[in-house]
Amino acid sequence: MRMLSRLLILALIVTTSWDVAIAEIFEPPLEGTVVGSQINLRRGPGPETPVVGQVDDAIGFVQVMENQGDWFFIGAGDLEGWIFKDYLLVELPLPPLSLPEPGVSETELPEPVEAEEQVVQVGPEGNDQIAVPIRDIRFSGNTVISTKDLEAVAKDFQGRELTLEEMSELVDLITIAYQERGYILARAFLPKQDIQDGVLEIAVMEGNVGKIEVTGKTHYSDRVIKRYYEGQLEDGVIREQGLEKALILTNELPNVKTDVILKKGEETGDVDVVLNAKDTSWLTLGMDLNFDYNNYGSPLTSQNRYGAAMNVVDHKFGTELFLRGVTGDNVEDSSLFLANYTIPVLNYGTQIDLGYLTGNYLVGQSLADLGFNGRTTIFGGKVSHPLIIKRNRSLKFTLGYDHKDAKTVIQDQVTNIDELDEAFISFDYESLDRFLGKNLFSISANFGKLDLFQSQPPTRQNPNEHFERYTLNALRIQKLFGYTNLILRGAGQVTNDRLVAIEAFVIGGYGTVRGFDPATYLGDSGYTLSAEINFPPPLLAEKILFNQKVAQLVQLAAWFDHGQVYINDPLPGEVTENYLDGYGFGIRLFYKDRFTFRYDYAIPYRQIPGQSAAINYFLFSVKAF
Repeated sequence: MRMLSRLLILALIVTTSWDVAIAEIFEPPLEGTVVGSQINLRRGPGPETPVVGQVDDAIGFVQVMENQGDWFFIGAGDLEGWIFKDYLLVELPLPPLSLPEPGVSETELPEPVEAEEQVVQVGPEGNDQIAVPIRDIRFSGNTVISTKDLEAVAKDFQGRELTLEEMSELVDLITIAYQERGYILARAFLPKQDIQDGVLEIAVMEGNVGKIEVTGKTHYSDRVIKRYYEGQLEDGVIREQGLEKALILTNELPNVKTDVILKKGEETGDVDVVLNAKDTSWLTLGMDLNFDYNNYGSPLTSQNRYGAAMNVVDHKFGTELFLRGVTGDNVEDSSLFLANYTIPVLNYGTQIDLGYLTGNYLVGQSLADLGFNGRTTIFGGKVSHPLIIKRNRSLKFTLGYDHKDAKTVIQDQVTNIDELDEAFISFDYESLDRFLGKNLFSISANFGKLDLFQSQPPTRQNPNEHFERYTLNALRIQKLFGYTNLILRGAGQVTNDRLVAIEAFVIGGYGTVRGFDPATYLGDSGYTLSAEINFPPPLLAEKILFNQKVAQLVQLAAWFDHGQVYINDPLPGEVTENYLDGYGFGIRLFYKDRFTFRYDYAIPYRQIPGQSAAINYFLFSVKAF
């Protein structure tokens, strides 16, 4: 298998062009899936060609008809165009094995030295059929792979007679060794030499990084666009993994799309990295503004919730400030304010987040006379770092700390105080697989200390001062056929301790078990499971409306939710466990990333006395700019 992989890599090396990508026609067309939203289709294979339309992952399967380098020609209904490889999931067939003639290179990559200098004299007249004894093989130009490792590749060629053909074979193996480690532009070659003394010299041009420059039209400063490339390419040599990581991290910046172009540098063996950046927002002010409404709130506070969110980006340094506010029908009934400041540090994707949240509620209806209300404040920070960054897979590690303070007030008197400090670590994993599915997993461990020496007792009797809790969140989006998707969700918390209300696991309400009032049951441990199927209106999926397919604008839904919570060390009168089940159907309306509308009709499988027999959920969201 190792030899086969080397041969396959060698076949790719000798059929790759430096300036012109070799076209490959797929007959019959392959089947693929678009990854992402609002992905541009272009008239030709390159970022400089005009945009002919846009597609996203809601479009279902597409036909992949042609490939040129990093670009694929696809058909999506009536729309055809070229898409960049990072936004297409397709299983390519293995290329036919086509090796060059021994000693002959068909590559159009820049030559390491002038052609007339590439002369190896093995005999009086340079006859390549003459074999000469080789007692030692010496390497030059190698920096990222040690001489010891290269000698291991060449060990079978040392201490015996070699023809020019065999020397060329050894050079190809050295090149393959670099390719296998991701140094996609590295080439080994035979410099001009006389090897009658038994010493064979092999030189390596590794593909040194020349200049990193930014082109295109963007408000971001050059240092923000360059940041991750300088970090990933700090060893001074072009490496595929480094380019891929830097491209992914750079394209996570808000409202900008960056393509990478490699071109010959000024010095022999140098490669310049050109970053073509273009702002994608129709109005680039360094700020996004969204408004939303939903009725997911509690009848005791305010069912109606009105929200606004703003994300402000500093184009000079790449920092972000996110602000969100939510209020009920009256600010006194229910309100929440959230601020988060993100600071990128170093050049490897590490970032620091500083957060602050404050909220309050006032209980009304039958409890209004009690003047029952609550106030919550949370602030903290976290540091996150990507451990894996690939086109179809990522893993992020986070370490953080929060301080939480929650007070319960009755008749203007504080009756309960929950104040605690909590440290946490988490891992977040995301992947796309060959079964046309997307996976998201998040697991965290939380370690906290509750302050039991406040002026008022905590919200719960006999809570543990020191506590640990472990959480898991999982999501699977599976394409079934056409534009039909199955969405599976799961969330859970496990602990052996008695927790105060702010740390409890909650079921009931939108996001947990639909069809019930928010936070119907709380528990120390618990879980929720949800299955939802989304599909377009029958017979209308391919119809065009507002220059988009109906399947991209309208989705119908049917779903089932289940949740259960458990109490640790129950006191007399406490129920050790509770569960909820709900089901229903709904409709979702989308227009690109500008507008979202959701409606769900939720029915509790087992109705709770005093709660509704069914709940109508509405959500409306619009992006102002």
